[in-house]
Amino acid sequence: RLRMKEMKCLYDIGKATEESKSIPEFLSKVVAIIPQAMQYPEVTMVRITFHEQVFKSPGFQKSQSKISENLVAGGETLGIVEIYSTRNNPYLKKRNHLTKTLVERIGGAIRQLELEQALQKYYAQLEDEVESRTKDLEQVQEKLIRSERLAAVGELASGVGHELRNPLNVIRNCAYLLNMALTDKGDEEAVNTLKVLD
Repeated sequence: RLRMKEMKCLYDIGKATEESKSIPEFLSKVVAIIPQAMQYPEVTMVRITFHEQVFKSPGFQKSQSKISENLVAGGETLGIVEIYSTRNNPYLKKRNHLTKTLVERIGGAIRQLELEQALQKYYAQLEDEVESRTKDLEQVQEKLIRSERLAAVGELASGVGHELRNPLNVIRNCAYLLNMALTDKGDEEAVNTLKVLD
């Protein structure tokens, strides 16, 4: 029956890992889960120290009967897990292998949560970068469209100017020829009108 409690404790720690969004939330759940794996859960208290933060099981109090194990994740010591019993409990010392297993499980879960948080942060940075680049591309595209429109307007104006210049040059040449022909005949009014056209 005790082995079943231990297995359930390990399962519950795994479940707490999946459900927790942060390491403090996870450790707050763990200090309530661990006593349930012990022979006398009602007199078992847990304290986890993690990077200067302390997490304690409800009604925590220190006692002489305790076991402790360093909390290690990724080869780095992050804190300590202490399990206390308010009654003199020789069973607690015998269950040191359970404590080591719990600490390994907690350390692995902390590492997993750290990696998930780092991944979330990286995703957020990537999304911001993509959004920024997309805005830049949209602005460049708008400038390109604007310059293409201006080029089209310039081409149109050039075409219109050319189309107007051709008939005007024909009219001017005709006016020049008429002016030359009428200069000899002396029609002063016609010559003045042709000079205006020229």
